[in-house]
Amino acid sequence: MAELLFLIKNETINLNSAKHVFQEMIETQEEPGQIIARLELTQISKEGELATIVQDVLEKNPDEVQSYKEGKKKIFGFFMGQVMRATQGKANPQLVKEILQQKLTGQDDTSSKT
Repeated sequence: MAELLFLIKNETINLNSAKHVFQEMIETQEEPGQIIARLELTQISKEGELATIVQDVLEKNPDEVQSYKEGKKKIFGFFMGQVMRATQGKANPQLVKEILQQKLTGQDDTSSKT
């Protein structure tokens, strides 16, 4: 259990994946690291990789982007959901949120970060 908490804290996996890992730990008695490797649950935290996925989601949903820019801020959750779907739930949600905010407000400076 301590290993699972450590993996969450150091952002190896996100909370959604941790729930799945915990269930697997109970069922299989495997160590968290083994489960994560077997199920390929490592969280995506590379900003460049996530920025590309976010950009793809935005390009595929121009009407929703326009609605957001016209003030329909609740649609932000739709974009988060689409990115999480595209990454099979592996994206670092906090980083996705930051990248989405940057891109949707025109403050895209992700090229200067890792």
